Amino acid sequence: MALDPEIRRAVGDAKDLLRKHGHECETTPEDLVLWFEADSPFDQNFGLDVIIKTPLLVVHELVEIEQVKKMGLALTKDVIINNLETVDDAHMKAAEVEFEIAASKNDLTHLLARVANVKMWSEDDTVTQANRMLYRDMYDRTLDAIVEIRNTRRRGRTIVAVAAAVVAFDLTVLKWLVPWADERYVSNYGTLGYVFTFLTVVVTMIVFLGLVAYYFQHESYASDRWQ
Repeated sequence: MALDPEIRRAVGDAKDLLRKHGHECETTPEDLVLWFEADSPFDQNFGLDVIIKTPLLVVHELVEIEQVKKMGLALTKDVIINNLETVDDAHMKAAEVEFEIAASKNDLTHLLARVANVKMWSEDDTVTQANRMLYRDMYDRTLDAIVEIRNTRRRGRTIVAVAAAVVAFDLTVLKWLVPWADERYVSNYGTLGYVFTFLTVVVTMIVFLGLVAYYFQHESYASDRWQ
């Protein structure tokens, strides 16, 4: 089968991503093409040409195909429409891996783009009750991961802002206040500038330690939802 080199590249990149996060996958580029040639009762929002541009979507498809093959199904034209519940079980596993990797990468853009899909799956009457409950749990975990990633980024911005303010304060003290104080007061025990320098170092160290503690003040990480 002659395949578009972009499809082979996308599959290779997705397998590397899977391997990096502890997953092995034997799905081939040929399998991926056969899967997208199968008839489906569902609306296909994206064709293969679009899917291959997003590594995590390729990851999803590769894992889903591998699960279908492990269940003993051949990648025929009617494999999906004749095995809806089995294919949805495979889809569930694929979604778990996709979102696990997205959360591990703190990929907020991907999680935001896909969270509505998970909610839709959790409300789909064609899905078994058991899987709807699992999708609901996945939806809740995804929302939690989104909040945690946003909180982490907010902490980062706060740290940068405070650090910049401290640096500006230190420079102001050392460049202007210390020389002025040195001229104003001199004794046998040192200059007033020395006192200002010492206090500046102390304040800077306190703020630095506070920022470090604030940075590591995580109750959890986004990826914890998929442990």
